[in-house]
Amino acid sequence: MLYRFFLCAALVASCGAFVQPFLLSPLGISSTSRSAISSRLRLPVPPRRSPSWRVQACASRYDRWKDDALHENEFNLKAVFPSAKRIIAVGDVHGGSKNLMECLRSAGVADEDGNWCGGQTVVVQVGDILDRGTDEAGCIEVLCKLRTQSRDVGGNVIMLLGNHEILNADLDFRYAKSGQFSEWKEDHGIASKFVEVFRGKRASIFKRGQGSMAMIMSSMPVVVQIGDTVFCHGGLTWAAIDHGFQALNRDTSAWLQGRLKEKPGILEPVVADQMEASPLWERTFGTDTIGSRALRRVDGMLRELGASNMVVGHTAQLQGVNGVETRAGRQVWRVDVGLSERRGRIECLEVVQSEAGSTVRKAVIGQHGRVLDAGGRLQRHPGRGGGEEGLSSGPVLSTAPRQPCSA
Repeated sequence: MLYRFFLCAALVASCGAFVQPFLLSPLGISSTSRSAISSRLRLPVPPRRSPSWRVQACASRYDRWKDDALHENEFNLKAVFPSAKRIIAVGDVHGGSKNLMECLRSAGVADEDGNWCGGQTVVVQVGDILDRGTDEAGCIEVLCKLRTQSRDVGGNVIMLLGNHEILNADLDFRYAKSGQFSEWKEDHGIASKFVEVFRGKRASIFKRGQGSMAMIMSSMPVVVQIGDTVFCHGGLTWAAIDHGFQALNRDTSAWLQGRLKEKPGILEPVVADQMEASPLWERTFGTDTIGSRALRRVDGMLRELGASNMVVGHTAQLQGVNGVETRAGRQVWRVDVGLSERRGRIECLEVVQSEAGSTVRKAVIGQHGRVLDAGGRLQRHPGRGGGEEGLSSGPVLSTAPRQPCSA
């Protein structure tokens, strides 16, 4: 009997760090107790990986693109572009990196290796890259890399701010994927301190004026206008127009960088002195039926800007990318197709412009490069003749996948 005891002790000593976790963890013994027992038995204590290592890994991925984002910040915040030969509008991503990449490949702007092949195409992602999904860092990495690569060949990738970016800048993490918090647990029970550690690490990434992600977000505009098409997350407001797009982009950037202490009021869900929603929070233009008063407001705002189209996200469209026409023939296009959800669609909007900046053609690009006539997704205004067309899938212009490098 004594012989067996010494034999077991010798085996434990020789196995050391390998055997220790399996012998002690199932017993529910805390890390402190394990260290004490190990020292009594003279066993080597294995290095314990901090529960926040995943967040630190994400932070390092953000750090890679922070300097690039700030290097060309003045150009990043540019509000008005005269025209673009081809524009691809991508809706809310919410951490869905796989669907984002599939969408970009289908649009012919990224190859199978995730590198830019879109030539002079301009991609506009309309905000809400963060929250809900499981790979926020992957989405940021993809878009930042493509932004750098595209500019080398005359293209561009514009990432707009959404309301979820501003929520995180306010250190409001209520919409962060719950799994990102519940992951931090021991095998023998949830440790609440791990949640605090995770929140602390996430807060350090998003802290205004310091965090790497806050700096990246400071290079993301709120509103841009390309030719006759305006892009924003929730929808245009008179407050945004009165503020001025360039001033709005710069003020928001200064706040995220910590140079402006007071948060611009226009970023709040409701703009106090205007009694209207923020352009990041506006949902009027994403509803199934846009009222006549709202459509008249669209006509007035776009007329003021010399524009014909507005492209928004923010409100998921279960029927896919679709548009609504005003009485004057201007159009609102909704591109949030739920890229982070399994039930969402792989779709984006293609806008082709003339050199003068007027829209020549629109198309909806689906998975595998399937191109649909956007006219079949447009609710026409009854006052313009033709009545309501409803939302069909649209006639197929081309079922052949787009060539990856045919910008």
